[in-house]
Amino acid sequence: MTVLGINAYGYLIYDLSFLLLYPTYNCLQLNPNTHQWSPIKSDAAECQPNYFCKHTSTIKWSRDESSPHSLDNWMHKFKMDCSSEFTISLFGMLFFTGYAIGNLIIPVLSDRYGRKKIFICNMLVSLLSFISLLLMPDNYNCIYIIMGIFFVGGFNSAGRMMVGYCYMIEMAPTKDRSWMCTVWDIHDGTMMIWVTLYYVYVSKNWRPTLYWASFVQSVTILLISCFLPESPKWIYNQKDYAASFKVFSYLAKQNGK
Repeated sequence: MTVLGINAYGYLIYDLSFLLLYPTYNCLQLNPNTHQWSPIKSDAAECQPNYFCKHTSTIKWSRDESSPHSLDNWMHKFKMDCSSEFTISLFGMLFFTGYAIGNLIIPVLSDRYGRKKIFICNMLVSLLSFISLLLMPDNYNCIYIIMGIFFVGGFNSAGRMMVGYCYMIEMAPTKDRSWMCTVWDIHDGTMMIWVTLYYVYVSKNWRPTLYWASFVQSVTILLISCFLPESPKWIYNQKDYAASFKVFSYLAKQNGK
């Protein structure tokens, strides 16, 4: 479950290409000679957003809901069809900007204040981010709030990924670390496949993937908060040998030793 919790934000980041996927359009073009509207092919240059958004007087457009590319995503929810390419690129750009900054700060905080505290705090921020996205109203201006959430999510991912990974490994017996790392890498590496299969075979709606990620994060926070202690290696490095002994004793009892 810790592996699922660490990778939960991937259901948003790997989903981004689908959340911002342009649909297929149905277009009508005005004939200047006859003043009649006639259909044009959906793959024609005139039926693409970078053209029809600038020629609203001669092109009428609508979504082709029958197309597998016309998802119920953020392009539809926030009416982003005519947004600039730069605006659309900001979602991913701000996430990785936050991620780069977060890696300079959060791992240092975990060395000072402990793995568990920092990991749980970042998981809570991540969960609140997902809930905020699910509750976001259908208003175009909300995309700027979402961009801010992506920046915070990137910053927060340093705690979720880097600190969470260290916490998981430091809690695991040496003999189990190899396969745990393998499971973590496989889950993270195949997430894009699961997201793709979901949109192809299950639903066009973007919400269920975020519901699932929110559930996974909630369970992870609950289980770690209630049943897992602080990293024994971190406590030992703080030279708090009494607390370290208590944690090792607790872990030994849980393992039947």
